[in-house]
Amino acid sequence: MVGGLLKQALAAILPGTSLVRLPAAGSSGVALTFDDGPHDRFTPQILDLLDAAGAVASFFVVGSAAKQRPALIREIDARGHQVANHGYRHLNARKVNVDEYVADVARAQELLEDILGHRLERDFRPPYGIITPAAYLALWRKGFRQVYWSVDSLDHSLTDPRAIIDRVDRLTGPGDVVLMHDDYEHTPLALQGVLDRLKQRRLDLRSVSSR
Repeated sequence: MVGGLLKQALAAILPGTSLVRLPAAGSSGVALTFDDGPHDRFTPQILDLLDAAGAVASFFVVGSAAKQRPALIREIDARGHQVANHGYRHLNARKVNVDEYVADVARAQELLEDILGHRLERDFRPPYGIITPAAYLALWRKGFRQVYWSVDSLDHSLTDPRAIIDRVDRLTGPGDVVLMHDDYEHTPLALQGVLDRLKQRRLDLRSVSSR
């Protein structure tokens, strides 16, 4: 697994190959990101909450789930959010060989672009945040930028919406990339409070897209 320091070193040697925080340019931007969807029930709830708050987010979707719900992928895109790549089978980079891993990422990218009918930025979030040096370099050669996070909401382990709201509010500031998920029932319940708190602090809620 590539640790934090090595990721930073690789990003310094190969500029633009990874993102942990938004570029620092005096911006008040915060990126909300949602992994592991789309989910039939919870993703639409999240989309409605984001729309009501005037917020834009990035959705790192799993290709196999996207294949089952193409209309929902188109809905995410139509509402102005970023559809991004979380692999086709949500593989752990340490448990498969490099060729299989890279092929899985490429398969997801092709599927998403076929569903939407246009090209997508090659933003990829490694499942579990795990990558190997060989996979990192192989994906770089194919033009993928790896997107991580600087704030983990812990919505994968915290089930109390208030605890998630307080954690995100306490840890998040300008430039942060916040990790959340759209396949847990408690995440939409927490998201309203997260949005309220961040908007009160006049933080600009955006995607990680370079556009």
